[in-house]
Amino acid sequence: MSNVTLEAIDKLLESKFDEKLGPINTKLDALTEIVSGHTATLDAIVKQTKDWNAEMAVMRNRMERYEKALKQMALKLNLDIEPLLY
Repeated sequence: MSNVTLEAIDKLLESKFDEKLGPINTKLDALTEIVSGHTATLDAIVKQTKDWNAEMAVMRNRMERYEKALKQMALKLNLDIEPLLY
């Protein structure tokens, strides 16, 4: 009984069913290519964002060190630089 079912399915797939699936498969291939392109673009954006975030963390740390050094120099010179910093 399973042979009859498999033969019927094979005949169905070989006939007009393939004709109807052909355009769908073509569209799916095109969509797959588009999604792959978008994935590559998103990966590049994520990498650039990670790099930018790392760079900003370094810059924040550097600015904090500069601010601390300026405050120490101002304290030793008896200057009020708080209005200049903020």
